Amino acid sequence: MTYPKIAGAKGDVPADPERATLELTENGKALGPAHVSRFEISVSGSGRYAFVQAGKDSPTLVFSTSDNSDPNTNGRVYRVTDPGARNPYEAQRRR
Repeated sequence: MTYPKIAGAKGDVPADPERATLELTENGKALGPAHVSRFEISVSGSGRYAFVQAGKDSPTLVFSTSDNSDPNTNGRVYRVTDPGARNPYEAQRRR
């Protein structure tokens, strides 16, 4: 499953394949491993994910659920946090 644009977050890039600090949970349980290829996510699944950035485009999250079910219909809650992300609204709040 692919979801674009997570404000303030940096994705993995070829020169720094583990740059992303994004964390993904399913019903409060951490998914992973992270920083894997799209191919590995599609073939092996089981909670693997990557947050990748191609060129100047916004980073994109690609992930699989823990049991490879459809996240749109499995009834689970997915949350993304990024402790390393800069807050894009911080400057506006200081005014």
